[in-house]
Amino acid sequence: MKKAFVFLFVFMQLALLSVEAQTHQISDELKKLIKQRLENNSYQGISIGIISPEGRTYHNFGVKSLETMEPIDEHSVFEIGSISKTFTGVLLANEVLKGSVKLNDPIQNLLPDTVTAPMWGNESIQFVHLANHSSALPRLDPIFKISNYTSPYSSYTETDLYYSLNQYQLTRPIGKTFEYSNYATGLLGHLLASSHQLTYEEFLHQSIIKPLGLENTGISLSKSMKKHLTQGYAYGVEALHWDFLSASAGAGAIRSNTEDMLDYLAYNLGLKESNLFPAMQLSHEATTDYDLNYQIGLGWMVIDIEDRELIAHGGATGAYRSFIVFEKKTKKGVVVLMNSADYFDGEWLAYNALDSVAFPLENIPKPPIANVLTKYIEANDFQAATKKYWELKKSHADEYIFDEDVLNALGYRYIGKGELLKAKLVLKINLEAFPNSSNANDSYGEVLMMNHEDELAIKYYKKSIELNPDNTAGKKNLKKLEARVKSRR
Repeated sequence: MKKAFVFLFVFMQLALLSVEAQTHQISDELKKLIKQRLENNSYQGISIGIISPEGRTYHNFGVKSLETMEPIDEHSVFEIGSISKTFTGVLLANEVLKGSVKLNDPIQNLLPDTVTAPMWGNESIQFVHLANHSSALPRLDPIFKISNYTSPYSSYTETDLYYSLNQYQLTRPIGKTFEYSNYATGLLGHLLASSHQLTYEEFLHQSIIKPLGLENTGISLSKSMKKHLTQGYAYGVEALHWDFLSASAGAGAIRSNTEDMLDYLAYNLGLKESNLFPAMQLSHEATTDYDLNYQIGLGWMVIDIEDRELIAHGGATGAYRSFIVFEKKTKKGVVVLMNSADYFDGEWLAYNALDSVAFPLENIPKPPIANVLTKYIEANDFQAATKKYWELKKSHADEYIFDEDVLNALGYRYIGKGELLKAKLVLKINLEAFPNSSNANDSYGEVLMMNHEDELAIKYYKKSIELNPDNTAGKKNLKKLEARVKSRR
């Protein structure tokens, strides 16, 4: 009898594993795509997590760093970017359920006396407007001047936030139209945290991270998170991590891994119990009525696709991409974390992992050509990089993005790293591909100027200005160059 019981137990476990394996498989099409893009340097590392009532599964590909070649796993830590906005939405929902604020309260209620939020006539911006991107505030702070594009929010303070809020005048009615706004969500997170005399990071940890036991999720890196932190890349080149201060952290500062993010999905789906479940449910409810195929909850996008309601959000920083999606009806969710920031295709990967039949990969964006070239450039094989570009442009033009902006962005990545010879090569290829582009001539002129090749730089600045007489920055640099050359004669 005991043997029969043991056999039955083992059989049931195997059956459960079989169901989980079938539910959580990713398609051969998806595996093939990931393999191809790892090989052509479009991806460096990617972690996909899938959760449902049957359990959870991880699919990990690539490496944490091209230098160490340590493989990605579910413990690998990534920047999740704007998925952070869903955490901020849950924070707001929790404050609403506690009675601390109401969704339709004016944000002025939590602002210091010295700060006045802009209004539209007699209409005030409400907390719900900050969460659902209908506040009429712009995408980015309209006054703050970014001084460090490699980590644009690292010096953005409460003083900057409140100064611009005092100065800004709305250009359209509140609550009527959608404009995605990091500025608004950062403000929301800061106001909620400040009302408790806490930074956003402290408030997030106290309200969500600690109660849910998300040990490898946060803004500052714990010892464990540092150990598992991935290196981020842009166009195959190492890129800096983004840092945030409290004034903008609610818009995109969080770092996490697929293990913790599947826990986050489990709590949102009710697969794990938490006192935050009511707040999470409130955050999923649509608070807009746009004439679009999606609505906005508190941070979350509520998407209607072929009579299926999916709740999702994407994320991006200077070196990472991410996407999270779940379906309440099936209680299935997917998270995709990537340590490359070249283009937005995590969405396609996540939907396909959720349901490969309903969401095939046929319309996924093509990879940028820059990543293919980076492999040769990083090896200082400039001749091979040039040859590869023209070979692929001739024979595989439909498989890669060959837009002018792609190589221009890669060139400036190298400029930012102080690698002028690599930048010069990339921008020269771009110029040869787009000889009648004012911007391509200007960019090549700039790297020549930085490399003290003044007379050649003058030639390309003149060509740029000829193609675009309104190129005022080019005119300014041309004047400097001509003066510099004249002083040496």
